[in-house]
Amino acid sequence: DGGRLALREGWWRRRTSFLLMEKVQSVAVQDGLFDRRWRQASLLVDTASGHSTGHHFALRWLSRDLADALQAAIVERAAQARFRWS
Repeated sequence: DGGRLALREGWWRRRTSFLLMEKVQSVAVQDGLFDRRWRQASLLVDTASGHSTGHHFALRWLSRDLADALQAAIVERAAQARFRWS
């Protein structure tokens, strides 16, 4: 909500990240041979950043249908977001 997406990953070292929809540059669904066998995929999101390396987020081991649905939702929300220089 509010143009943000929260991601939490890790079990031993927990990391919580927040993506601003206006900073999303690319969203991709990626799968490999074993992923396709088990109908899984990873959702990869890259954002604009002031750092030279940028920010890369990955949601792994999602069902293929969920990964496709999330990709469509993020792309739609990012397209509607207004970019702010801040």
